[in-house]
Amino acid sequence: MTGCGFDEILGHGLADKKLADKLNPGLPQLNLVNPVSEDINIMRNSIMQTALKVIEHNISHRNLDLQLFEIGKIYNPPDKNDNWEEPQKLLLTVSGNSAGSWREKPRPLDFYDLTGALEKVWNHFKFPEIELAHCKYHWFTDDISFSIILDDRVVGVIGKINQTVLKDFGIKQEIYTLELFIDPLINFGRQLISFEPMPVYPSAPRDLAILVNNSVKAVDIVNTVKNAAGDLAQNVKIFDLYTGKQVEKGKKSIAIAINYRSLESSLTSKQVDEKQRLVVDALKQNLNAEIRDK
Repeated sequence: MTGCGFDEILGHGLADKKLADKLNPGLPQLNLVNPVSEDINIMRNSIMQTALKVIEHNISHRNLDLQLFEIGKIYNPPDKNDNWEEPQKLLLTVSGNSAGSWREKPRPLDFYDLTGALEKVWNHFKFPEIELAHCKYHWFTDDISFSIILDDRVVGVIGKINQTVLKDFGIKQEIYTLELFIDPLINFGRQLISFEPMPVYPSAPRDLAILVNNSVKAVDIVNTVKNAAGDLAQNVKIFDLYTGKQVEKGKKSIAIAINYRSLESSLTSKQVDEKQRLVVDALKQNLNAEIRDK
């Protein structure tokens, strides 16, 4: 994570019960028999709580630009079978502006800085592909709140901290955060890295502009294109999103770049056009998409 520009924080395992109730109402807590003070009276049941305290401390000392991560345990009370749980979690959080350099000006850190860091972690360990599914989570704003899904299992959450939580912790600037369970990832292990020879035959790029309902997810668009084009679609990427006066209310314009390539021979225009036709038909049928004229 340090290679992505994040600084490590080391939060201790003790927390404030009152803040824990506000951050995670109804979540079981492990109370201390002899607390050191009134504001350190439980074992933390959320890694986010101690991180927010660190953020508040830094901001109050005018350290406003933060990219932080922590790997640590949370503590849950024993269940009815007296089984104790101390799951490991990874937390990433950003706030303020990027560092900037002589080549680029500082810019506000946002949701995409987190997803970019998450993608680097995934690529490094060669984990299976993940999906971000929109959800309602009590820490986050309604519009930027997602579950992280791996192998049909929710392994974390990512989003923008809402104003209620910020007010509870005395924070007055935007915070984006990600919290991830580590234990489920260990089961996948690190996959072996395989190598392929450099492609011999040229690629055939095609762009496509479509109009879809706002509810349509980017992952569904990409998967529809890949399934329709098959192995010849070497790379599929959404490179533009537009909503404005020229677009019907409730819809969005999406631009897709498709890179066709065969490992066995050069593709003819006829072959590429046929695959493109299959892609267009699939988008219309599966996502009710309209093809926009260039």
